[in-house]
Amino acid sequence: MKLTKELLEKYFNGACTEAEQLIVESALLENEDTEFDAHFADIVKNTTSYNGISEIAKTEKKRLFKRVNRRSGIHSRSMLIKYAAAVTLLFTISLALFTSVKKQTPITLRADALPDWVELHNALPGVVKTVKLTDGSIVHLNVNARICYDRSRFNKQYRNVELEGEAFFEIAHDTTRPFIVHTKNITTTVKGTKFNMEAYKNEKQVHITLAEGKVLVQQGYKNIMMNPDERVSVDERMNFELRKTNAADYKTWIETGDIMFNHVPLEIALNRISTLYNIELIHKTGITKNKYIQGRFKRQPVEQVLKKILFIHNLRYKKTGSGSIIITHK
Repeated sequence: MKLTKELLEKYFNGACTEAEQLIVESALLENEDTEFDAHFADIVKNTTSYNGISEIAKTEKKRLFKRVNRRSGIHSRSMLIKYAAAVTLLFTISLALFTSVKKQTPITLRADALPDWVELHNALPGVVKTVKLTDGSIVHLNVNARICYDRSRFNKQYRNVELEGEAFFEIAHDTTRPFIVHTKNITTTVKGTKFNMEAYKNEKQVHITLAEGKVLVQQGYKNIMMNPDERVSVDERMNFELRKTNAADYKTWIETGDIMFNHVPLEIALNRISTLYNIELIHKTGITKNKYIQGRFKRQPVEQVLKKILFIHNLRYKKTGSGSIIITHK
């Protein structure tokens, strides 16, 4: 669903469903303000002034502060700030200046730009690292996975984190502060749910598997609302692939360390093994083409895992003196 003037007005009036609320808040967080600007442009266009004060803006201001005083759980603080800024500007400057001044700076999750940047990294081979965030949410990090967030801003208006690698999230429920996972150019917004996310480096797709609750996945102007036991894969070209699945299969790695491949291209499977075992795998271009892996593999020494995976495609491995592994034909 796209952010529209009707949906924005519905949100402001407290008439949104939870799914619609997630769409509005995520769109505003990503600075998609076109419809917001259009809404207030119409107010100015249709306005009649009395002693230099817009009567319509005056009405909007009353509505706004009524909601601020009620501290309604339906409306996010960012939405109220946007309306407050717009109403104030209607009193003081022209519409031309209004559009340019109102824009907020997009949220940027960069370690070099945030003094309170926190990075939680699982550098332990063969071990799942579990961390509890300040909002009560629990995150299970697979090997070489990391999450980052700004400690000074987390759990204030939003709960923003950035992910690289694989993690299973158990999000503490909070309707007023959405939990948003940023990875590559994709955002996943929730308010209280459980889901697995795979955002491995050097892979073109990000995968989200939902176990409980609802999740809104967005990339650019596209979005999709997920239900339990659904898995969505999103690539860098905004291609969404949604399918039914058994979400329990995608969290076994937390308890057993098993490696799960569900019709995964061999190239990606080898990339995962390289990451999980922190070892360099080398192969010729084309050797993995049109080859796929299906099945669950115990977290055994890397040589045993590779032997089982490569045997299927008549391939073999050879260790080098530097510790790397070369994949070749038999």
